[in-house]
Amino acid sequence: MTKITDYIEAPLNGISQAAHQVRRKDTAEDTLNALVEVPEGFRKRPPLEFIGTIMASGLTPANTLQGVLIEGPSEGTADDVYLILNRNPDDSVTALLRSYDTLGAISLTVTPAAQSYLDSSAPAPVRDTRLLTVEDYTFIANRKVPIAAHPDSIATRPFEAIVWVKLSDYSRKYVLTIDGITVTYVAPEGNASDDADDIDTSQIMDRMLNGGTVTPNGSVTPSGGIGSALTSAGFTWSRSGSLLFLSRATDYAITVEDGIGGTAMVALKGSTPRPSDLPVYAPDGFTIRITGAAGSNNDDYWIAFEADPPGSVTGVYREVPEPGANKGVDPASLPIGLVFDQDTSTWTLDTLPWLERQTGNADIAPSPLTFGDFIQSVGWFRGRLRLLTSGEVLYTGADSPFRLFPSTLLTATDSDPIQLINPSARRSFFREGATFDQRDVLMGTASQAVVSCEGPFRLAAARIDELASYPYRGGTPLLPAGDNIHFLSKKGAFYGGLYELSINGPLQRTQAEDLTAGLPRRLPLDMDRGASLKDSYLSLYAKTGEASLYAHVYRYAGQDRIQSGFFPFQVPTGYQVVNILAPQSESATVMDVWLLDPAGNVVVTRMDFSPMLRDSATSQVLTTLDLRVTEADCDVAYDEDNDRTGIQLPYVTTENGPVQVSRRGDPENEGLLAEIQAVTDTGYVIVNGDWSATEFYAGLVYDAYWTLSRIHHRDPQSQKPLYDGGAFGLRHLVFDCGPSSFLSFEVTASKRPTVTYELPPSAFSEVPLFEGPFAVPMGDTTDKLTIRVRNASHLQGTVLGFTFVGEHNLRSMGV
Repeated sequence: MTKITDYIEAPLNGISQAAHQVRRKDTAEDTLNALVEVPEGFRKRPPLEFIGTIMASGLTPANTLQGVLIEGPSEGTADDVYLILNRNPDDSVTALLRSYDTLGAISLTVTPAAQSYLDSSAPAPVRDTRLLTVEDYTFIANRKVPIAAHPDSIATRPFEAIVWVKLSDYSRKYVLTIDGITVTYVAPEGNASDDADDIDTSQIMDRMLNGGTVTPNGSVTPSGGIGSALTSAGFTWSRSGSLLFLSRATDYAITVEDGIGGTAMVALKGSTPRPSDLPVYAPDGFTIRITGAAGSNNDDYWIAFEADPPGSVTGVYREVPEPGANKGVDPASLPIGLVFDQDTSTWTLDTLPWLERQTGNADIAPSPLTFGDFIQSVGWFRGRLRLLTSGEVLYTGADSPFRLFPSTLLTATDSDPIQLINPSARRSFFREGATFDQRDVLMGTASQAVVSCEGPFRLAAARIDELASYPYRGGTPLLPAGDNIHFLSKKGAFYGGLYELSINGPLQRTQAEDLTAGLPRRLPLDMDRGASLKDSYLSLYAKTGEASLYAHVYRYAGQDRIQSGFFPFQVPTGYQVVNILAPQSESATVMDVWLLDPAGNVVVTRMDFSPMLRDSATSQVLTTLDLRVTEADCDVAYDEDNDRTGIQLPYVTTENGPVQVSRRGDPENEGLLAEIQAVTDTGYVIVNGDWSATEFYAGLVYDAYWTLSRIHHRDPQSQKPLYDGGAFGLRHLVFDCGPSSFLSFEVTASKRPTVTYELPPSAFSEVPLFEGPFAVPMGDTTDKLTIRVRNASHLQGTVLGFTFVGEHNLRSMGV
């Protein structure tokens, strides 16, 4: 007879449904409503603390509801709020605001344009909308609205021109022809003392327009000038010194001759290759195309004169888009925004101030977003708003999240928007993005790309590279996890899986690691909800309309992951998950889970992953409550005369059953309170006792269990049974348990009935099993001994590990 003793810590690596020959000893075979972590061991999931009703009954099905938590300004001028989108039976979408603290309604103004965007193509908010909060804006993208060209064009200008007499000299001949109307001016030879007046450039322009003679040998033909002829031909014109400004609604030709190659008199109409030909002032708004500009990103650009102050002849030339060019992208096809006005303390949902094209035209400065494509998601990376479509990613201007186009074509500025194209040669379409400090990961249906930049994030240095090639189902949450990204994807026809893609550091991979390889039947397809706690390395996932949550715990020591566990949670009977939200602060420990209750109300519940028990410094009742009961519902009164304490609390709160009350502090009497004195007509239970110095725990019962890995007497190297025959007899178990443990242990040997051992708090250190029929034949690898630790109470009992002691009895063999 060989005695066998082994200590097994609480499983560090979650659940594994792999064959026992290859499954690690530190994994559980099955769990429900349990978390297994290195510091805490095995414990029940945090209770669902009922916060309140966020939306009343009579709503549409839960799978159309979307929401986001908006954290208020640091100045405290606005509370944290929930923004909720809900699809109505008529396919319209309602936007609502609720206070984060009270869940009460907050007034919200929705403009007709924003409402039209929300309703476009009848989106289902969960699947078809993406929300992002950045400082004062919450961006809302409707994934079913196609990107469209702007319906309007830049205002056109009349056919305008400037004629400038730049230089003069004696005997110089100037010929100006406008729409067939010609005037010739010949300057005098300079023989007379007053000839200098007749070669003044202003005088030359005046004589050509208004006529007059020049003697003895200068001339103006016709003698009356061409001013009146221009007026008769439909021109609007004016003169300012040596400049002629003219315009007409219809086109015309204009030519000049000066005898020295156009350097003495120039005509500027439509375009010019030399910006130096432009006079220092012009009519306000005068626009001209500059062609063949050396050293520019594009050969052509347009400039316009801007009078400063308005109405004056002084000003500057500024680069502008081509008159008549399309204004760019239709703002009605771009995300809308929720904005809080701190001056008036009002919330408005409206279209955003997307900037129009600022330079060039559709050929020279094309739209950075493909018309007909759809905004798949919105994000924020290194100070820029990210707009992701199926084929490209656009990072808006660094100076404004609403600038889609470059501000100039003369040079590339560091603040210009950055457009990058999907680098994959595969047929892969971008669907989601996840942002790290220095890298932006874009998830495609068949490949993943990473955007990075050395130094400031600018067009000249930004790059996009294919990172990995993995099938990804768009629409599922992407959650950063340290230097990795976790995403959900399809693994088969009926189940899904969680994958980890390393982004930074030496572990960067080109393929994702399957974190759920050992539990193929655990995850439903198309989980669409997810949130993570930054400090605790814990993520929570769900599928809208289902009754289960899935927690993933991951812990690292440097670059080494020491734990990665996946654990299913159930919500109370009759409830469905509709959303999961987590605050964005680094120290947050709570997650808000929105549930649809049996009556059709959307309620907010909270899971706090930090404490083992909810505690209150002032309350005599410590609650570990699931869903409906809060400490405010418990009324504790101490009768000083009789030295007795009375507790009144709701009896039945959900379909899960009655509230349990237990006490701690007196080792001889702690345990579940059985002396329930009365149940009132209003559904309250009243208990009384001489427990003035005792702590009470009140809560709802929900079941949690942890099925240990099968116990086999195996060789550590080969993992094969040490003996071909005989039997393994389990003698006793020793469990390391935390406080408040009301546990039971179900022990099942192969092909034998299950034996259950109750474990009250007064005896949670050791479970003797001598009386159990636990002999396990070792000759068959399918034989097993399974131990399930079960917590069917209202308390958060813990198990840190266990020691099993058994004997291996060899079977004698005849020779």
